[in-house]
Amino acid sequence: MAILLMAYMLAMVDRIIVGLLAQPIQQALRLTDTELSLLQGLAFAIFYTTLGLPCGWLADRMTRTRLLSAGIAIWSCMTAACAFAGSFLPFFIARIGVGVGEAVLSPTVTSLIADYFEPKRRSAAYGVYQVALAVGTACAWLAGGQLLGWLNQFPSLKLGILGSFAPWQATMLGVGAPGLVVALLLLVTVREPERRNISGEHATWRAAFQHIRANWRAFAFHHVGMAMPVLGLYAWLAWIPTFFLRVYGWPIPDATFWFAVCVGPTGLISALACGLLTARLEASGRLDANMTGALIGVVGSTFFGTLMFLMPTPALSLLMLCGTGIFIVFAPALALASLVEIAPNEMRAKCTAIYLMTLGLLAVAEGPFFVALLTEHVFGQPSSVGSAAAVVIGASGVVGCIILAAGRRYHVIARAAAGSGI
Repeated sequence: MAILLMAYMLAMVDRIIVGLLAQPIQQALRLTDTELSLLQGLAFAIFYTTLGLPCGWLADRMTRTRLLSAGIAIWSCMTAACAFAGSFLPFFIARIGVGVGEAVLSPTVTSLIADYFEPKRRSAAYGVYQVALAVGTACAWLAGGQLLGWLNQFPSLKLGILGSFAPWQATMLGVGAPGLVVALLLLVTVREPERRNISGEHATWRAAFQHIRANWRAFAFHHVGMAMPVLGLYAWLAWIPTFFLRVYGWPIPDATFWFAVCVGPTGLISALACGLLTARLEASGRLDANMTGALIGVVGSTFFGTLMFLMPTPALSLLMLCGTGIFIVFAPALALASLVEIAPNEMRAKCTAIYLMTLGLLAVAEGPFFVALLTEHVFGQPSSVGSAAAVVIGASGVVGCIILAAGRRYHVIARAAAGSGI
């Protein structure tokens, strides 16, 4: 679990580092807000979503620890490759490579945790794993912001035969390198667990789609309901540093320090509360415990996340950020915990890959893009990025709450059909 946590933390760092470096990247490459949003969303999502399907197939058939180690190495190298981009297109291609590597992460980890832990402990395990969402984000802001602040003292940093790099480029290199160490640690220290309660044969894609078709209401409400708050989450991650810079005039190193202070501790609280809540609901006989816990998390994160971009002072905005952090882990963690309840073991990685494809198509690319679209073409000025983010987060969160609330009864039916006690 420690190694898996580190892997997810690095994935989050590499996923959101462009948002932290948005301003210097935008100035250096002369990008519009829309182009910047494409680097943060669409470029990453293209192969992150489509390659999730073959990665899910591989995770159900081969040694998952080796597959994950290779994925970590790929996305880390491609993050470092962004430092060499001199224009929009090569940067876009490098970000596609980050998505290629990270496509391996969730299908393999979801399957691994399901086999490492008994059913009654899985929600807590997924909650612990999702701590990396908050802690990884905090580390990205803290380490990335402070590294950028230090590197800003050197307008052009020479790195031997690699040449000279601007501060934002050197930061990209710095955050990409640790992934290679974690990939090696995973490969040599983490054992492959025995697969629990499988039929003895690998499930085909046909079998997986047949199972989903037979329980289509449960999967549709789950996937779309979880995608809506994720859309808001990616909008939030992509634009919060830019919001504080444009609206409050905070330099990135100062803002990111306080982001980390707010989100790191509250993210730990969120993971603990998430596990305790679902355990209590499950003990009371609620077969929709994970879906209900996710719904509660979406209500809280939507409320505080929307208000954060509407506050008149940075102090109040940071207070709302703390509120957001308390609920930030709920939906991502319980999305996985509830998914394995309705997917038989031999097809869990495939079902996770399909879920990730849905997220990519409906949320990952759209969140940053919708904020840029509203900022440039509706509100019409860069300083309105906060209003645009509030609209996107609020609207997507409300829609997600409605869908998740309506889908809980179908989840219970599908859970029984899948024999979710295994």
